[in-house]
Amino acid sequence: MAEHGPLHMNEDDTISMNPHAWNQKANMIYIEAPVGVGYSYGAEDDYEVISDDTTSSDNRDSIKDFFTRLFPQYLNNGLYISGESYAGIYVPTLISKIVDDPILKPAFRGAAIGNGLYSWERNQNSMIFFAKVTVHSNLTYHINYMYNIYCISYTVYDIHHVTFC
Repeated sequence: MAEHGPLHMNEDDTISMNPHAWNQKANMIYIEAPVGVGYSYGAEDDYEVISDDTTSSDNRDSIKDFFTRLFPQYLNNGLYISGESYAGIYVPTLISKIVDDPILKPAFRGAAIGNGLYSWERNQNSMIFFAKVTVHSNLTYHINYMYNIYCISYTVYDIHHVTFC
């Protein structure tokens, strides 16, 4: 609500119109994925096979249904895909499905990924480094304590090998 929507929460706990709302310049669709995340739900057999591939197919099918059956008048406005975090995986896999679809491909204009995960290994290899650099207060003390008690050795991005003792 704070970044995208038409309403803004004020410091006095009142609500006012957001003059910078994204929906003033664009039509936005939010998709929770995969099925079962957040408020989304599905049939019992929908939960049996959940993968990046099935999620991207489900998302493509939802977008296609939106533009072909429900609101075809919006298809010519252009289609941009964005996401954060694990969307570093979901956005590219969804784009690959979109560009293979003859109806959606002409509408696709671009994508954005914020703080995207693209490799579990590289993400895990950098966690302690970034925790040490960015975490403050009491947790920093515990991390520093851990460094002093144990010798921690890891590789960051297959380039920097770091050892803490």
